[in-house]
Amino acid sequence: MNVTVKLAIVIFVGLSLLACSKKTFPVVGKSPSHAPVFSEDLSVFRPKFGTVEKKTPVAERKQEMPKYTSADQPLHINRRLDMILDTIATRNRYIKHVMGYRIQIYVGNNRQEADAAKVYTYTNYPDLNPYTLFSSPTYRVKIGDFMTRLDAERYFAMMKDIFPGAMILPEKVEIKKGILIK
Repeated sequence: MNVTVKLAIVIFVGLSLLACSKKTFPVVGKSPSHAPVFSEDLSVFRPKFGTVEKKTPVAERKQEMPKYTSADQPLHINRRLDMILDTIATRNRYIKHVMGYRIQIYVGNNRQEADAAKVYTYTNYPDLNPYTLFSSPTYRVKIGDFMTRLDAERYFAMMKDIFPGAMILPEKVEIKKGILIK
């Protein structure tokens, strides 16, 4: 065997025996049962009880409401928080689009078929907005502004029967239109 392996085994056995040894405590004195006796004074940590107060009925007790002054309320924190929230709200007003999903129902070279798919969507699903994209020579018709994939899959199940080539695609969608989809 290698020297380092033998050395590792010896160290492991030595540490194991050391871990199994009996722990000893410093003994200040010996009691008759030969248990260690400690001589620390712990009386300073004991709770002190005063005289027992005479209990008065609840109706006779005076209920004092805590008095808060304006100095107790950290107004500077509220002002800073209001400023930060206003900044966030202002930024959010300018966000018009978010990553969402659309269902592509038609891809092909025939404009009449693309228009027919678009008209079908207008008539049967008025809450879904159809979008026609033309990239020479291909027409693509996509519908909906879905914020979540779950919403898109619900409509996708209905569209798959009518348009077998339909698919869900991730795309930038308008927030206002996405909220209006039922």
